[in-house]
Amino acid sequence: MSQPLLTRLSDLEPAMLQSGLSPELFEALLERVRRFLARYADLERELLGGTQMTVPLHLLDEYEADRPEDVVERLAQRERERLGLSGIGERDVMTALDHEELKVYLPAFPPGADLLGFFVFDETVGPAFVVDGRLPPMTANAVFAQLYGHYLMDHDPYEIRFVRTETRPARSIRARHFAVAFLISPEELGSYLRAAGWKPGGPVTPEFLAQLSVYFEVDVATVAARLLSLGLLTADEVAHLELPVLEAEGEAHMAVPDRFVRLALEAHARRLLTDEDLARHLETDVRSALGLASQFAGPDLDSGGGES
Repeated sequence: MSQPLLTRLSDLEPAMLQSGLSPELFEALLERVRRFLARYADLERELLGGTQMTVPLHLLDEYEADRPEDVVERLAQRERERLGLSGIGERDVMTALDHEELKVYLPAFPPGADLLGFFVFDETVGPAFVVDGRLPPMTANAVFAQLYGHYLMDHDPYEIRFVRTETRPARSIRARHFAVAFLISPEELGSYLRAAGWKPGGPVTPEFLAQLSVYFEVDVATVAARLLSLGLLTADEVAHLELPVLEAEGEAHMAVPDRFVRLALEAHARRLLTDEDLARHLETDVRSALGLASQFAGPDLDSGGGES
């Protein structure tokens, strides 16, 4: 008997059970996520007239390739160029998705959990990407990119997707391939390797991987995966690399994204939110919330706001 499709925010617990995760461990997190997304959708309805339901633009295109992995590479190239993810300091994937008016969120996950992030497309809030706010930014970039890969490629239908530290089902592998190709273009990598004097077959030391990690603003595991996908490392060589153990750093300074902050500040300026409401929306105290509100200039309040 086939399992029911799990697509909604209310399906997160059974989806976790199906994936071998313990919903009890994530009870507080899931409640926090649902509250945030409900507030986000409410702000959009109040200020913009409806919830934003972005559809991947590439669904209007047709890609033809001899190998499935070539389709992934082409899609990653298109999205990287469209979103402007190139050059030093330009690989903030959360911000890029936020600018696309996609819902992103960076709350702290329970310590020790085998979960880095998840994607859900609920009909009441639209697509949402949730990543552990305790992750280093370089790792969070890779997780957001992998979830974005699920959003772009696994849309028939949109089911809840998890990024975990170990589990690699087939669709997760494809989304992971998208993430590494999206974050590290072959052209930019080739230029860096030539400048460094490295040639295929040359030594790959931990120091060399660390240099690539800093340059491309991704974790070392993503660098190694990209070298593997381009045939610059073999699977056996990757298996023998001593990759650093993933460690969380603590709660991010701001779990809510910029677009949500602007919508909340606009709602407050229009007196749709009280001071206490604004603080709850921004997940901070009233004093800090009012400090942000005092810096908010809203000459375009009547234009709808929320646009990047």
